[in-house]
Amino acid sequence: MAIVESSIERDLRTEWLLTDGVGGFASSTVVHCPTRRYHGLLIALPKGRAKRYLFLARFDEVARCDGQELRAATAKYSDGSYSPGGHAAIESFETVPHPTTRYRSGSLTLTREILMSRGGPTVLSRYTATGGDVDLELRPLFAFREADALAMANDVAATEVEEVDGGFSFTMYEGLPTCHVSVGGGQSEYVAAPTWYR
Repeated sequence: MAIVESSIERDLRTEWLLTDGVGGFASSTVVHCPTRRYHGLLIALPKGRAKRYLFLARFDEVARCDGQELRAATAKYSDGSYSPGGHAAIESFETVPHPTTRYRSGSLTLTREILMSRGGPTVLSRYTATGGDVDLELRPLFAFREADALAMANDVAATEVEEVDGGFSFTMYEGLPTCHVSVGGGQSEYVAAPTWYR
């Protein structure tokens, strides 16, 4: 009997990697579904630490336009399910010159490009949407954990955020660097909704 492999299983084994030239990196699978502890959008070595930390794991992204909704995120849960199923909307994926994924749902398209700044711990996620007046909701998933460790829900993680023009800053744990998030390219609104993803 032949075993037929699904495209999601194949794409979960195909990985990409970007580096910042000073020990930091971004890494994930073709469908942007993390399958390893070191998969994330911002992994860096904080000053005074012996190990790299995973700061930004990924985004949950939802594009909305004229009643259409495109969910780009994909996560695999312990029961083997995938949610919210963004992998099903992938139209194309390129690694050159940087990881670029194009999603389509009806007339709505969303293109995500991941770039890393050279010389420092900075990752850029650039989104381009077509199909009308698109509203893009980004929910950043922060881990602030050693790259080879697991994070558990706890009461020590700070949830206070300082809103700044076009973004926000926060320090999740004492002794770790402050994370700065900026949004450009249009009007944006920050809505505080801290929660643990399990």
